[in-house]
Amino acid sequence: MGAQRVFLHVGSPKTGTTYLQGILWRNRERLWRQGLLLPLDTLGDHYAGSFEVGGHAPGQQGPRIRGRSAEGAWQRLVDSSLAWDGDVLISHEMYQRASADQARAAMAPFLAAGREVHVIVTARDLGRQITAAWQERVKVGGQMTFATYVERIEEQPSRHLMGRSFWRAHDTAGIAGRWGGDLPPSQVHVVTVPPSGAPRDLLWRRFAGVLGIDDAGFDLGTYANESLHLEQVELARRVNVLIDRTPLAGKHAQSVKRLYERMLAPRPGTAITLGAREREFARRHAEEIVARLRKRGVDVVGSLDDLVPAEDGDDIASARRPVGTARVVAEAFGSVVDLAGRGVRRLSSGGRASGGRA
Repeated sequence: MGAQRVFLHVGSPKTGTTYLQGILWRNRERLWRQGLLLPLDTLGDHYAGSFEVGGHAPGQQGPRIRGRSAEGAWQRLVDSSLAWDGDVLISHEMYQRASADQARAAMAPFLAAGREVHVIVTARDLGRQITAAWQERVKVGGQMTFATYVERIEEQPSRHLMGRSFWRAHDTAGIAGRWGGDLPPSQVHVVTVPPSGAPRDLLWRRFAGVLGIDDAGFDLGTYANESLHLEQVELARRVNVLIDRTPLAGKHAQSVKRLYERMLAPRPGTAITLGAREREFARRHAEEIVARLRKRGVDVVGSLDDLVPAEDGDDIASARRPVGTARVVAEAFGSVVDLAGRGVRRLSSGGRASGGRA
C-alpha cells in the first residue's frame, strides 16, 4: 500500500465548490467507509482553517465556528488528519488566498509525516468567472457597477485591490503554482468545470476520480443555481447603497447574501453575459493561463479548452444595459410578494412564522 494521501482542494471560488462540498458533507459516512476522511465536524472548520493559513483580508476578522475563533483551526485540521490511517480531504475555496510561503508552511506537517500531498484546483471558463465574481461581490454588499468592475480588473492589477483580488482567485495557473510548486506535477490536479449543457453530475464525477473513490450511490442532492439575473443584481446593488447609510453598514454581508439568494435567485430575468470586448479580453487571458498550465505539466481532469470562453455571443454585454428604476421597483415588489407567499405556505404546513430559512 502506498503512502496515505492528503488532498487539499484550494479553489477557485465560483467553480462548483458549493455543489461539491454539499455532496461531500452529505455523504461523509460513505466517504469514511471508503477510507477518505473529512476532518473535524463541519465545512466551517475547513473555512476557518483558510483564515489561519492565508491570513485575514484587510479589515476582515476571522470567523467564529460554534463560538470558537479561527485561531488554531489549521492545526486542528492537521492533528485530526494525521490521526487518521487513510486518505484525507480538506476543501475550501478560500485557501486560494495563500502565498507560496503560506502554502508551503501549511503542507509541511503532512510532508514531514510522510503523507503524499495532492493539490486540487477546480477551474471554470474565465468569461463566466468575471460575471459570477461581479454579482458575488454585489451579493455581499458591493455597490460597483459592472462597467466599473471590468475596468478595475482590466487595468494593471497592482493599481487596484479589486484587480489583485480577482486575479489571485481566478488565475488557475497562479494558484497551482503557489500551492503545487514544490510537488510533482502529477500531484497537482486541475479539474475543469464542464461547459453549459454538459451532464449535471460530470463535475462531481471528475472530482471523485481524482480522489480515487467509487462515486456510485452518492446522494447528489438538488443542484441549486444561486446566480442572479441582471435585474435582481441591480436591485441588490441599489439596496446596498441604502444600507451603507444605516448602522448596518459593513455588518450585513453574509446574512444579506443569503437573503438575496433566497428571494431573488428564483425570479426570472436577463442573463448576465459579456460583450465582444469583454469576451476578447477574457479569451486572451484564459489562453495565457492555459499555456502556463500546459508548461507546468499539471494533471488536467477534463479539458483545458473548458477554461476558454466561446467566441459567439452578443456584441454588447447584457450586464452593461441600464436597468430603469421602474424595473427595479417592480422587482422589489415582486420579491416581497414571493416572500409573503413563502410565509403563508410555511404557516399552512405548520412551520414557524419566523426564524429559520424562508
